[in-house]
Amino acid sequence: MQATRLVDRILNDSGRSLGRIVDVGCARDGTLAVAIRRGRLSRTREWLGVKDMSLQGAFATAVTTPLRLAQGLLGRLVRDGEGQPAGHIVDLILELAKGRVTWVVLSQGLWPDLVQGRSVVPLAEVFAPGVPTHGDEVPPLRLTLHGAGRH
Repeated sequence: MQATRLVDRILNDSGRSLGRIVDVGCARDGTLAVAIRRGRLSRTREWLGVKDMSLQGAFATAVTTPLRLAQGLLGRLVRDGEGQPAGHIVDLILELAKGRVTWVVLSQGLWPDLVQGRSVVPLAEVFAPGVPTHGDEVPPLRLTLHGAGRH
């Protein structure tokens, strides 16, 4: 399932509404994380780890846990092993039943997307351990994109 389908759904846990999903990301270990806003006027995001999620109409029901080390990934720049831009993250591919992010969908812009398609990269290749980030970038890819799948 694509992560962008979760944004704007109301998240429920144990029969109670937690808030509206405003962002989707993950922890470094690949655990699916969603950022929610608890009220219409709230500007504060709260990150929750997700296990065993199911969807019903405009609602998402899940078992959640507070998560401090999550980061939103949508819209972030990813660089390849040589430090060159590999693209921006436009979607995540999820395993809802396991609460895991498995793949990252990268866009290199309108024209490259139309001609070549979007790159689909395993999440494990996006996070390179011990590499500092700059601003809104995620750490560089551990490997270059040679042979990466296209979507």
